[in-house]
Amino acid sequence: MSDSAATDITTMWGFFAHLGPIQVTAMFTVVAIVLMIIILITKPTIKIGANSISFKKRSDNEIEEGQLPAHATCIHNIDFCHIVSKTSEIVTKLCYIDYISRVERQMSYVEEKITTVKSMLLDNYSKMLKSKVKDLTSITAHEDYITYHRLVESMLREDVKGFIKQSISEDVFDSLTDTEFKVFVNEKFEYLYQTASEFMDIWYISSKMLISRDEVKLSVLSLRPKFLDLCFDVYSRAIRWSQDQQKEKDFLRKELDDFYEKIVGVKRTN
Repeated sequence: MSDSAATDITTMWGFFAHLGPIQVTAMFTVVAIVLMIIILITKPTIKIGANSISFKKRSDNEIEEGQLPAHATCIHNIDFCHIVSKTSEIVTKLCYIDYISRVERQMSYVEEKITTVKSMLLDNYSKMLKSKVKDLTSITAHEDYITYHRLVESMLREDVKGFIKQSISEDVFDSLTDTEFKVFVNEKFEYLYQTASEFMDIWYISSKMLISRDEVKLSVLSLRPKFLDLCFDVYSRAIRWSQDQQKEKDFLRKELDDFYEKIVGVKRTN
């Protein structure tokens, strides 16, 4: 696959991941309607290997010559339609859980914790600023506070949130042992902490601020244990939700198996 094709696929899945459930449902409904209209108008013949599916109406001559499909007159062919319909329904639900619902739900919780981190950083900075400007009535109106607020917001949204979403989407940590999980989270935290620190090293200009970058960095060290706890909380919650959704997927698969057995009379083979 070429680099441009791979980029297109990545962009496409990124686009789907950012859609809400209502938008996704509406989009697939529109696509289905458009395909039905195209089929009704063009009546195409689709070839799959040596077989073909035709949407064209057969002529009386073809019917007289016995060219009907093998199961055209079978009294049970409606059962096949029911099975296809049910399978499509279950597969759609499974795909929604895998590619949208799981990450969407987990990232909603990540958003909450990012807001907590932001509040901790800003509260810490405001205390430092108050010690520098004692006669200021509203610390949040100070130019330095506003600048720091913007930097924190950018750092959390551009670097931290994106990295956490990627690591959660990979969904490999739920199979780790307790020891492996601790190592995993610590490694993720160290990367996030270092990335955030480097971001501030680049964009926090000490010469224009009352508080130097070194002072900020030293002060934030006291918050490090709390940040680590939040990191463990995020990934632990992701594991629990992943396990819950696995149960939901198992239930859907059993529903399909039961339906298949009810219609066909035997269990479905995978």
